[in-house]
Amino acid sequence: MERLKIWIVAVRPWAYGASLLSVVLGFVLARHQGFGWHWPWFALTVTTVLCLHTGGNLINDAFDYRQGLDRIAGPGSGAVVRGDISPSQALRAALVFLALGMGCAAWLFVEHGLMVLVLGAAGAFFAVAYTVPSIHLKGRGLGDLAVFLSFGPLPTLGGYWIQSGAFSWIPAYWSLPTALLAAGILHANNWRDMATDTRGQCRTFACRLGHRWSGQYYRVLVLGSFLLVGIYVALGTVPGSPLIAPAWSGLTWLLLPTAISLSRTASGRKSEDHGQFQRLDILTARLQMLFGLLLLGAFLL
Repeated sequence: MERLKIWIVAVRPWAYGASLLSVVLGFVLARHQGFGWHWPWFALTVTTVLCLHTGGNLINDAFDYRQGLDRIAGPGSGAVVRGDISPSQALRAALVFLALGMGCAAWLFVEHGLMVLVLGAAGAFFAVAYTVPSIHLKGRGLGDLAVFLSFGPLPTLGGYWIQSGAFSWIPAYWSLPTALLAAGILHANNWRDMATDTRGQCRTFACRLGHRWSGQYYRVLVLGSFLLVGIYVALGTVPGSPLIAPAWSGLTWLLLPTAISLSRTASGRKSEDHGQFQRLDILTARLQMLFGLLLLGAFLL
């Protein structure tokens, strides 16, 4: 049981909502468009996404530790930093999960065509390239973009395609609100780790922005998700509009006070809110999970 707890911490399941909600949204949008629900393909698609996500988490932890970027265990991760597992063990486990993910993607490719393999390969590339030294998108300030695509358009388009067998812009634009929140999770993490990343010569986007502009950027990511939903609902009421935006999606605005509170917490990183700032990535992940569930419920209703 102790080893199981260690590996649960290592794979960071609390962050799964960022990828899981996106792919489920693709299926729900297709269902909303009148396509049938195929449970075996749904299960295989979710498995693919979660395997790639897990592999990316483990690779990130292993290489961040080897490069001296992670030396203090965070509240929601840190199995490698604590010495519970070695970087080599994390890398071996990552390769297993990535291989499983690409194996599932290959199976989906056989049944659903090249689009699935392209989207799966893109997801695997971002999972590896995010932190592998030879590419290191994180250190080049491109990590936010990689996460935005990996936990937004890529899985949502993939889920919609597998369900419907057709391309549509509907999942593309509805993936953006949750993708912004996913980028917010990453930015909160990188903002907290700015000092150690700078010492390790890792120029994340947070490092490039600095503390002041990181706060502004975090607000844009978190509050922008709610703004997009409001725009979609407003434009959806215009006669002849191609946007599909059920009024029920306005339920996500119930979480706006929480989003505003987190934005204020970000401003208090050196005050009495410092403890919350240290957990801002986890709190943002919780917000994204609730936001995504309400959005899914809106389309199901």
